[in-house]
Amino acid sequence: MTRAGRDHPARRTVRLIKPLRERIRAGHPWIYDRALAPLPREVAAGEVVTVTDDEGDVALALADRRVRIG
Repeated sequence: MTRAGRDHPARRTVRLIKPLRERIRAGHPWIYDRALAPLPREVAAGEVVTVTDDEGDVALALADRRVRIG
């Protein structure tokens, strides 16, 4: 078993474009697609991505362009 962050490729990032940092950090479970910049084409359904904003990392999320929430 490996330690978290070792032997793993860097996660792709998705940009938060709405001011939702505090709600997400407080435990709100969903991020709607309209609150995010478009997903990079190479992101696969179910891939773990890092959600970021101007202040840095906000959360980890499962990406899926087929649904409106993440």
